[in-house]
Amino acid sequence: RLRQAAWAAALSCALVALWDVMLHPVPGWQLEPSTDARGTDSGLPDIFDQNALLLLRWKQQLQNQPDEENMLSVAAETLGVEKDKLVTQNLIVDHRLLLFKFLGPTEKGSKVPVHMRWK
Repeated sequence: RLRQAAWAAALSCALVALWDVMLHPVPGWQLEPSTDARGTDSGLPDIFDQNALLLLRWKQQLQNQPDEENMLSVAAETLGVEKDKLVTQNLIVDHRLLLFKFLGPTEKGSKVPVHMRWK
């Protein structure tokens, strides 16, 4: 009896996972071809590049919504890169999220990747 219950639970979990994948596709902007500034295009979408999915979330207590350019400047300063090497992918004001990516080549003096410095 217990084995049958475990099989039923596993089957229902698998069906729910398939339903979720089928009804919630990946947004189109994540599957666009990579525009690699280094000239070495891997052919893979940006979704597979960890430097292409950086996230900034601001606090709800702020009176005004922060300016997009100001947020990119703060992120560039924090990462220690130039502001023009960061580009906005998506700004979701309702959820207080800024998705951005790093365009520039990895710095020669730094051994830590940008996405690890952002964490």
